Amino acid sequence: MNRLDGSEEYPVMPLESHTRARMAFPTIKLICLEQGDLTLEDNTRDFLDLACLTNFPDRLICFYYHHGLSERCKARLPVNGPRE
Repeated sequence: MNRLDGSEEYPVMPLESHTRARMAFPTIKLICLEQGDLTLEDNTRDFLDLACLTNFPDRLICFYYHHGLSERCKARLPVNGPRE
């Protein structure tokens, strides 16, 4: 359809599609996040800010968190995971 001013009219995406598109960016940022020179506290804060914007299951969120840590921090973690 054309609008009265001659420009084309574009269909509006449903709200659900907009929500999925907005979630894509935090998801990609979360997957690519690396600690680098950040302190563990700053890295964890950045990670949690992104994690709450995704719909990943907890196990996958834990995997990405561990994957993004510096080798120095990984070396300090227990081999068998957290104690209960």
